[in-house]
Amino acid sequence: MSSAGIAVTHPHADAAQEEKDSVKKKESQLGKPSCWQLIFLQSKVNGAPYNGETLPGESWDWPKDTYFQRRLHLIKILQSAEGFKVN
Repeated sequence: MSSAGIAVTHPHADAAQEEKDSVKKKESQLGKPSCWQLIFLQSKVNGAPYNGETLPGESWDWPKDTYFQRRLHLIKILQSAEGFKVN
């Protein structure tokens, strides 16, 4: 609603919602499970095969010397040296 109490509708929003509803209806008519249904159907708790425990271990480290890490380091230096905060 607008500030004057008048309902404001957007024709594009209605058309987009109708399109979404149409796609969902077609998918359900075809008997295709939704994306979330597929995820849950393939989960270990629902009896799907899972071999995660048997996968080989992988040695992994956090990335080093990234742009953001260098930027954070610079900001900390500037804040301590000049006593101001950088956004």
